[in-house]
Formats: sequence, C-alpha cells, structure tokens
Amino acid sequence: MTMTWDSMQFIRRLGSLFHKYWQTTRTYLWDSRHAFRFVTLLFVLHIGIGALFADSIFALLGDRLTAIMQTVQTLNTVELIGFLFVNNLRAAVIGLVTGVVFGIIPVFVAMTNGLIIGAVATRSVSVGGIMSLWRLLPHGIFELPALLIALTLGVRLGTAFFTSHRWQIFKFRFRHSILALVMVVVPLLLIAALIEGILIGLQ
Repeated sequence: MTMTWDSMQFIRRLGSLFHKYWQTTRTYLWDSRHAFRFVTLLFVLHIGIGALFADSIFALLGDRLTAIMQTVQTLNTVELIGFLFVNNLRAAVIGLVTGVVFGIIPVFVAMTNGLIIGAVATRSVSVGGIMSLWRLLPHGIFELPALLIALTLGVRLGTAFFTSHRWQIFKFRFRHSILALVMVVVPLLLIAALIEGILIGLQ
C-alpha cells in the first residue's frame, strides 16, 4: 500500500510535534534533578528502615499485602498486566496531583513506599534467599523510576507556592508535569506492567 502525500505530511508533523514535546520534557526533568535526588534519597533511606523493621511493618500491613497477592493470583496474564498498570498509574497520578499540598504528600508516599519495599524485600530474602530479589529487578528498573519521577513532579508542583509569581510558576509546572507524565511515566509503567505480568504468569 502506497502512502499518500497527506499521510506522509501528517506523520512528519506528528514526529516533529513528538520531538518538540520530548525536548521540552527532557529540559523540565533536568531542571527537576535536585528534587528527584531529594525524593530518591528519602525513598532509599526508608527502604533501609523498612528492612530493619520488616516484622512490624508486616504486622501493620500484612493483611493488605496478602489481599493484593490473592487478587493477583486470580488474574490471567492480560488481566494482571492491566491490573498492575492501572494501580501503578493511579499511584503515580495521586503522587503528582497531591503535590499541590505544598509537596508534602509525595514526600510521604516516597517514604511509605520505601518502607513497604524494604519490608517485602527482606521477607522475600528470608523465605526464598537472596536470589529471590532478581525477580523484582526486571520490572523494578522501570516501575521505580516512573514512581520517583511522578513524586518529583508532585514535589515541584507544591513548592511552586513558595516562589514569587507563584500562580504563573504553578501553571507552568503543572503543564510540564502532565506532559512528563504522558511522555515518560506512562510508558515506563506500561513496560513494567508487561514485564511483571508476564513473569508472574510464567510462575
């Protein structure tokens, strides 16, 4: 099938638009690097705390984690991919949008997720050995950066209120945050859900 001139023009314009938005997103994420380092540091520190207090965390959240695992086990691979993607996307969007409250909630989410991951990783090692962590790695290298980027965007959104010209800066950061969510976070979460869903389906 031969492409028409109009179709070629449309594809070129679409490619040009994608390139423009991608460059804009890259610049905004680079400008957000200090906030990203702060969020990542908090996250990593709380992974360590979660590992130290794994038993206490499971005592508080064990029922919820068990319920999630039971839900996952009833789904086929396609349903599981959808479930994981929707839940991770919901967490990312909530982490971003709730940043309007002076960036407090994304910080709390980063700490909470760090605690849970530290506790779950420690429990996995105690049950299945150190090699059990390798099962978390393939999707984690996409899922965790996506979540941390979303939380970073939320922090930057909230801290706009501490600047001069706060409303102009807030609107600017909000537009760029939504763009980054679509251009970066969503694709990373989709890849993570595909990998995790397929790996769990093969078990």
